[in-house]
Amino acid sequence: MAGLKGLSFQLTRVARAEADDAFRLAALEIAYNRELGRRPEEGFLDRFTDAWLRERDRYPSWIASTVDGNPLGACTIALMRALPRPGRIPRSWGHMTNLYVRPEARGLGLATRLVEEALHWSDSAELLWVQLMTSDDAQPLLRRHGFTDCGDRLLRRDRLTG
Repeated sequence: MAGLKGLSFQLTRVARAEADDAFRLAALEIAYNRELGRRPEEGFLDRFTDAWLRERDRYPSWIASTVDGNPLGACTIALMRALPRPGRIPRSWGHMTNLYVRPEARGLGLATRLVEEALHWSDSAELLWVQLMTSDDAQPLLRRHGFTDCGDRLLRRDRLTG
């Protein structure tokens, strides 16, 4: 994957992750943590894959890859649901997590495509809002997609304002 900087936008795809993407999502999680200086744990690949497959309805994910399947990036929305209150129907909201693009694939617009796919899905699922903790580097991208300050490093995009 060393030569990705010359990779064409047309040679990539972003799609909702399916069961057969579980190992690719786990591999991207390992790559992200390595980039942060964290060492991989023994058995992590299987542990992540098993957990995501078991709970993937609660953690819809999107994966960016080359057309031949090499994983380049991913994004997940953890679904949250409020407890019922008198006179109010509980509604769901989301916490975007694991937004990551491999360093060699940055600059191809994949983070933008991942965020757009996840937000399109969240709008169609009628989530009340999507929030996330972010780095300073990602804030311009997220602000372009309707996220605003909601606390220290916390950004939120309300459904009606996004």
